[in-house]
Amino acid sequence: LRVFCSYAHRDEHYLEVLKTWLVGLERDGLIEQWHDGMISAGGEWEEAIAEHLKDSQLVLLLVTPDFMASQYIYEKEIDRAIERHKRGEARVIPIIVRPAPWEGTALDRLQALPKNARAITMWANRDQAWLNVLQGIQQAVEELLFEPEGHESEKASEQIYREAVQWAWTDGELHTREVERLSDLAGEYELSTARASAIEREVMGDTKEAILERQE
Repeated sequence: LRVFCSYAHRDEHYLEVLKTWLVGLERDGLIEQWHDGMISAGGEWEEAIAEHLKDSQLVLLLVTPDFMASQYIYEKEIDRAIERHKRGEARVIPIIVRPAPWEGTALDRLQALPKNARAITMWANRDQAWLNVLQGIQQAVEELLFEPEGHESEKASEQIYREAVQWAWTDGELHTREVERLSDLAGEYELSTARASAIEREVMGDTKEAILERQE
């Protein structure tokens, strides 16, 4: 599983701590980590970041005030990662390292680590907090690598589509671009029009006009 680690350079210490906790998963051949510190001398760093972010199946965001303050990270990494998450192409997990103004942003709808999104630096025992983060990542890795087959796989596809609808419906409207993406996603996961519409009704409530418009 290709893992992209997004962080502010001032938080490099926390990246090193995270890498230490992920050594076991890497040693077992379950993940392959990447971050911009691995770009070789003379390499095109912006191109390398975009390429690895596009190819990663799991994106870990080390959230701190410096991370949230970075315009580049927000526009070039967070936005792109969340777009891939909404399309079901990757899983994005915010790791709340220090208290930061992330609530109310695009990260707010993602399931964050550690437990209850309590910042790691606020835990009395930080090792326990990092262990909780590792356990959450392990669960995500298992779900992504060993996706169940048959009926369970169908349920997984429906859940991905349901999450995509939730994202599209955040502002209470379905915009043309979002309708097109949902249609593409339903086709990719071979969801029937009836099943896709049923999921939309679950999420959006009584919005038959919007659903009928998408079907047309």
